[in-house]
Amino acid sequence: GAFAVQAPDGPRPSSRKGVRPLPCVGPPPPEAPRYEGRRAQPDYTDEELEVATASALGRLGQGGSWRSAYTEHSLQKRDFFQDLQRQREREKGRQASGPIWAHLAMHAKNLVVSLDLPEILLAMKCFCSVRYEDYELYMRFLGEVPHHVKGASTAQLCELARLLARRRLRERNYVDMVAAQLLQKIRVTD
Repeated sequence: GAFAVQAPDGPRPSSRKGVRPLPCVGPPPPEAPRYEGRRAQPDYTDEELEVATASALGRLGQGGSWRSAYTEHSLQKRDFFQDLQRQREREKGRQASGPIWAHLAMHAKNLVVSLDLPEILLAMKCFCSVRYEDYELYMRFLGEVPHHVKGASTAQLCELARLLARRRLRERNYVDMVAAQLLQKIRVTD
């Protein structure tokens, strides 16, 4: 090495004669803050706290059980929706076609049984907005709707009716089911 290092049995000779280590230059490193007792808590904005609270409440299951957001299946859903929304942004305003959309449609068909209503509506919205033509895909989405329709909000039911109209899916049973649920919600709120 270029520096003389103190060995246990004395100084080791340097390979370069007359070279001495340079002194440290610059300001001294900042001292680490000393915390007594508890660690200092980072300051979060009100918005960050609301998002964290909403996320935690969303993972709270029936009877107070906890559902982790980090299961492999959750990661697959997250990746699917990221890919779907990224492709949608690229293709917005154009007719979607090609192997990427076929792959996304196949992935959606496999995931649809594990999606909740807001996720079904988001996926349908993404496929509808690029005018993707796959009747079987839309029927798979609609096949899961009856499992969620009783707990659906009025806004979700209206969104579903709008998507059915937008894709011109004139499936009488689903239109009637949405209309009946909307009428029931209207009666309850009157």
